[in-house]
Amino acid sequence: MAEPHGMLPLVYQMHEYFLNFVFQDRLQFSNAYDPFSELRQKEKLPALLHAACAFITLNRRNFLMIFGGYDRAKSELSSSLIAVDVDCLSWWWVRPEGPPVISRFSPTMVAVKNRLYIFGGLQDDVVLRSYSIIEYADGDGAWRWIERDHHACYPDGSELPSEPFALTASAVALYHGKQVLLTPGRKDVVSLMEFPFPCYTNNTYLFYFSELL
Repeated sequence: MAEPHGMLPLVYQMHEYFLNFVFQDRLQFSNAYDPFSELRQKEKLPALLHAACAFITLNRRNFLMIFGGYDRAKSELSSSLIAVDVDCLSWWWVRPEGPPVISRFSPTMVAVKNRLYIFGGLQDDVVLRSYSIIEYADGDGAWRWIERDHHACYPDGSELPSEPFALTASAVALYHGKQVLLTPGRKDVVSLMEFPFPCYTNNTYLFYFSELL
């Protein structure tokens, strides 16, 4: 897959530069599954284009969770989950139990208590109208998929529009985590350059609510 970075507006390029080249130089890699290993500065946080990010607090510690995106080093889409300890400035690969979810570009993610809710994204220019849920179990310290690429639809089974699962869509938890508000994104990278925004039309909803499990 060709890197789509060159087609993005300058504001997105600046954001990716800060995350991938400035912030990553301050982090140290830590093997969370081998607590006796030394921190290794030589392994840097992967340069991921349009990955989903969400802050979560677990056991009074603060983490930045990173999922998916375009992996520049491998020239492919990612389905990996990364944890960044923002207090200790270290990072590691999270190894969830079970098979991985679909790799994707520009997913949306929000944290609610000990869960991460992942919505949509693009794969091969196709919008994924789905959601996945991964949960942290405090008892054994493991991450487990509760839902994997579950097809999202209205309660009556009818199809949802693709915009809330598309490129640059956003998500925020409301009502103490009982609902998530999804705002619409774009269906492709080219539409990011268009103005006025294509999603603000009479045929498109601006906001979507989805009941959480």
